[in-house]
Amino acid sequence: ARAAEGPAPASLTGHAPVEAAAASLRAGFAGLAGADPAPQALTLAQGVPGPGWAAAVAGLFGAAKGLEDWQIEVLDLTAKVQGLAPDAGAAKAIRAALEGWAAANGFTLSATLTIGPRLLPVADVQAVLDGRASCGRLAQSDPPAGGYPLGATITVTGFAPGSELAADLQLALRDAIGDRKLRIDLAALNPDVCAVRQVLPDVPADAISIRLSDGKTGAPNLTGVFHKGDNPVVDVLIPEQIRGGKLWVVVVDNTHKVINILPNANAPETEISRLGVVEAGTRRVRVMFSFAELVEDRSRLALVINDGDFGKSEFLAFVVRDDLFPTRRPRDESITSFAEALAQAQAEDPGNILAFASRLLDARP
Repeated sequence: ARAAEGPAPASLTGHAPVEAAAASLRAGFAGLAGADPAPQALTLAQGVPGPGWAAAVAGLFGAAKGLEDWQIEVLDLTAKVQGLAPDAGAAKAIRAALEGWAAANGFTLSATLTIGPRLLPVADVQAVLDGRASCGRLAQSDPPAGGYPLGATITVTGFAPGSELAADLQLALRDAIGDRKLRIDLAALNPDVCAVRQVLPDVPADAISIRLSDGKTGAPNLTGVFHKGDNPVVDVLIPEQIRGGKLWVVVVDNTHKVINILPNANAPETEISRLGVVEAGTRRVRVMFSFAELVEDRSRLALVINDGDFGKSEFLAFVVRDDLFPTRRPRDESITSFAEALAQAQAEDPGNILAFASRLLDARP
């Protein structure tokens, strides 16, 4: 017996010893398929394994209830069942029903169940991710617009304060994704950085960017990895067409502090149109300088990696319509203080943050 495939109706073929047995088989098939079999589906014939065989096979259809795209083959006392279960819970229940049927009737069973859904909506996966994010938003890498088909690979990216989140996501998504592969690619960040990431706004994160470079050579640093003695230089890159609004920049370091870089006591200006220089259609606003530039102007901020800096820090740049905070923040403050202030600022003026960018700096020996 087969389920319907495309426009073709479900079909039943085989033999029955007497008309009563044939009627039982037809009824069992109709209960699973939702339609009566063709009148000529069963041929009367002798030689069944036992007097209760037809009734037992009719019960197999009931045990397979809930399967989609199913195929059932019975030969003597061997039954083979294939089909698609709509989800993991249904697959477990159907398999238990099939195994119970086989044990009760003395059949050898081979059951191959594919676990659905047939098409998994991207939004269903994202709902699970959003409910467990603990270091900023978790995302799906290149999700298909129409949803994930069976056999697809779901790739989750983002950040986490430790290894526990990956295991939690594996468990949370295991039953939801059915017969699909799950790849979790999370970068570990320190809990301080994660605490701030949790209150970052849900606004475009690619309208502006942050560039890191080497203070000695001026060469771009694409990896974000710096070593002891290095002098990282930090630039915020803003498209020239963004001329209104203001720029606020902070760094969340690995010593339980947030350092407010722009504005600061020596650099109070935040109006984007008055900051930096425009080069080839991009406004470059330098917020952490090289030592050579520091010699020229001692009011500038510069950084050299030393033993106390090892670990991951994160630079955050915000483009805001108006001031991010009602007053300038202190030079450095606690993670808790900054995170609470940022959450309050968004609650009081939710549309004020227009865009933001983030960039990790990984300081190593």
